Amino acid sequence: MIKSKKGWLRIIEATIAILLIIGSVILVIEKNKPSTQDDLTERFSNLLEEAVKNPELRESITDNSKKENKEDDLGEYLLPKIDSGLFSFKTAVCDISLECPAPDGIPSNKEIYTSERLVTAAPASQNYNPQRVRLFVWGK
Repeated sequence: MIKSKKGWLRIIEATIAILLIIGSVILVIEKNKPSTQDDLTERFSNLLEEAVKNPELRESITDNSKKENKEDDLGEYLLPKIDSGLFSFKTAVCDISLECPAPDGIPSNKEIYTSERLVTAAPASQNYNPQRVRLFVWGK
């Protein structure tokens, strides 16, 4: 019995061609996926920008007599705006001349997105105490 090697060669060629096509399709699909990092950057930066434009919150953050609960006020403002089913967050408020460390309770095993914004008092305010506001967000 003489067996033809041409048949096996065609099967190997067809298998290699199918693998190349599948690899190309996977590569194209992966490149076309939208980046969630870009979306998060824009989304949370805009939230922080919106928060510091709120006059009551701005006054609360820059008020010298109110040393405590600045983070709580900011957190209460942001809580309904951040999807708590998907994300957890912490805030930090500190003087612009000091380093603003990450607050306690941020997980070390997650990817953390952080955004920072400077907040100054409203022009009509008697209180000039610029503050640095930081937002730390991570997925659940």
